[in-house]
Amino acid sequence: MTVTMGAFKQQVLKVINKVYMDLFSNGLERATLTVQGNMMIQTGISRRLPCLAAFDNHYPMSERLRQDALYNNMLKVKIKEAFESSFGIKVAEIFKDYNPQSCNTICVFTFEHEIEYYLDKVYLPQ
Repeated sequence: MTVTMGAFKQQVLKVINKVYMDLFSNGLERATLTVQGNMMIQTGISRRLPCLAAFDNHYPMSERLRQDALYNNMLKVKIKEAFESSFGIKVAEIFKDYNPQSCNTICVFTFEHEIEYYLDKVYLPQ
């Protein structure tokens, strides 16, 4: 049975939000998912963890290192693992960025095929 694009997008956002909750005990706000060909683009607001934000004024260089370690490496790997295990779809690449001043986050997924190709191959839990 073919899954609708809307149902698939909702489930993807749930998987991404669960990764944020598991890692940071803080989910995404106003998350959206756009599908374009073989790409999915997730945007949202990721609130700063108070313990990390406290470092910013005292150790400004540490912000870039934390951002790179947490958001661009560990989080990217966890999102990819969660997505692939949830949907059985191989992710070619994930590009991730986060702006600590505005709390805006973006995650771009690329795939071998257009997203529509996978819709009749995935199973979404009820």
